[in-house]
Amino acid sequence: MYMPPFESAIKADVASGMCSYNKINHKWACADDSTLNRHLRENMGFDGYIMSDWGAVHSEAKDYLPNGLDQEQGTWIFTP
Repeated sequence: MYMPPFESAIKADVASGMCSYNKINHKWACADDSTLNRHLRENMGFDGYIMSDWGAVHSEAKDYLPNGLDQEQGTWIFTP
């Protein structure tokens, strides 16, 4: 990942971040411990909360919360 935009946002003291739909190294972005916990929180010092983009959570909370996601943003409801 190209980190300078995230570093700049953290230096500007943003309160939240949003993880996306895509995969990072074969893991869903919102469940990627390396990116969310290690890089953003530990290495860059981000102390805000991370929410998912709509529809970016693909399984249960137990797969996401320990890996850095703080809030699931919305769900998709399909009706015929």
